[in-house]
Amino acid sequence: MESQSVCVFKEKFERKLSEQIFKENSVSITSVDNYAQLINEVMEAKAKQKKTSLDHRRLKRYDILTVGTATKLIMPLNTSVNNEVKYFVHNGEIFEILKNAHIETGHGGLHKMYNAVKITAKHVRKKEHIQKKEL
Repeated sequence: MESQSVCVFKEKFERKLSEQIFKENSVSITSVDNYAQLINEVMEAKAKQKKTSLDHRRLKRYDILTVGTATKLIMPLNTSVNNEVKYFVHNGEIFEILKNAHIETGHGGLHKMYNAVKITAKHVRKKEHIQKKEL
């Protein structure tokens, strides 16, 4: 019963998130396909001998972390505070990240969840937290 309600809740969340992304023409939250394309572009930029200005911009903003078979976009460690790893996430991961943060904070409120998420995720905005709270 609980898993069914979580699935319904997740579908509702993802529908509202996609409406918000479409309405705002958001580039900070990307689809799974765009995320994979960005990973490939960063890998290509790293491999190039002669880099263009676009390659330099990508490498300044993104780095890649590979653990096992999973490849993730991260913020470069030289720009992060205390060399903490901050992940860029795609819209398919946001629900699970918020759900886990909600549980980890003892079902804490909006501000506790936001502070817990911003430690590891780079671009999950408060709007996503508020949207989850409204559901």
